[in-house]
Parts: sequence; C-alpha cells; structure tokens
Amino acid sequence: IGFGFPVYAFAPPRWVLDRWEKSIPDSSCRQKAFVFLTAGSIFFNAASPVIKLINEKGYEVLRSTSYPMTDNFFPRLMQMSYLKSRIEKRFEDARKKVENEVKCLLSLEKNIEMQNSGCIPSIALKTISEAFELKGRKFFARKSYFDETCIKCQLCYRTCPTGAIKYEGERFVFSEDCIDCMRCYNICPVNAIIRFEQPRRTTTGIMFPGYQPPFVRDALLL
Repeated sequence: IGFGFPVYAFAPPRWVLDRWEKSIPDSSCRQKAFVFLTAGSIFFNAASPVIKLINEKGYEVLRSTSYPMTDNFFPRLMQMSYLKSRIEKRFEDARKKVENEVKCLLSLEKNIEMQNSGCIPSIALKTISEAFELKGRKFFARKSYFDETCIKCQLCYRTCPTGAIKYEGERFVFSEDCIDCMRCYNICPVNAIIRFEQPRRTTTGIMFPGYQPPFVRDALLL
C-alpha cells in the first residue's frame, strides 16, 4: 500500500495526517507499505511523522522516497526560461526514479530516504511548519481573489480539496480553509485567479496538460 503526500513547509500537511489517522484501518498482518512525497525544494525528514503513523497502525514501511518537483508557490517565477529547462529535467528524473522504485518495491528492498537537516533541530522545523500552515495559509487566502474575467465555470469550486472556495455576493471568494495548494490557480481556464505575488498571470499553469482533478463537490445552481 502506498501513501503519498506533498511537502508543505518542510512537513506533510496537517490535514493529511489528521485524515489518515482517522481513516487508515489497522493492519493485523503487518501489511507492507511504502511512502512517497513530492517537494518543490527542501523536505528534510518530512516522511518521519507519516512513517510513525503508519507503523503505529501495524504496517511495515519498506521504503520512503522523495520526488523533487517544480515549486508551485511562485508560479510566475517558475515560468522563466532558465527554470523551465530545469523543471523539465526534474520531471524526467522523477520518471526514471519511479521506474527504479517499482523494481525495488517488487524485490522488497528496504530503504528510508531522508535529508539531513544539519544544525536545524527537528523541533524548530516542526514549529516553522505549523506556524506556516496555521497562520501563513490564512494570509495568502486573504491576498488571493477572483477578478472580473471569472466565467463561473465552477471548476475551481468543484475540485478544491478543502472546500475553501465559497460563493458569496454573486462571486467566488476564498475562505481561510485555503491551504494554498494552487490547484484552482493552475486549472482556471481564463486565468481569473490573482495571487499576492503578481498582478496578472498571462500564461497557463503548471499542471500537467490534460490532467483533470477529481470533483469533490457538486456544481452550484447559479
């Protein structure tokens, strides 16, 4: 069984851990499992709390692997030609790493991948992560908005994983439940979502072409 998550401020998102703690069934037969994570840059020991949780549920974690991806926090910066070539290489490297990881899993080879946090104590990383997730996301949610080009297609509303997009006063708005995952920003067909770091996005997002996130909510009758 595989458990995957994105790194959020050096750690797994708190809502991921809370949901898994409640929903993952206990394993009485030491079911084998693996953990994989995606990170825009630094991830340190982000897999540790996930591995601890899974072990407590009775699973045997064989492997933990990281896949460096593009940073989706500053999408405009990521569209610079210099960085685009590096991003493409990251995707190619990740594809090769996945192929190798599958082979290792099939052979039951055990390996837990971590980054050395150097002189930064784990308790300090945990504090930074929690502060960013609990306070930072609310700041960014307040700074993001839908401009007049919104066509109310509801693609963002229906795919938001936390239900953070509300419809108020005949327009869509962000609530403090926003975790700044950037899904809505990258799938908006008319680029109507404006973030704090730029007045206008003029190119498409960074989501893989053709990918359609699953709907988590029904459409509104507007």
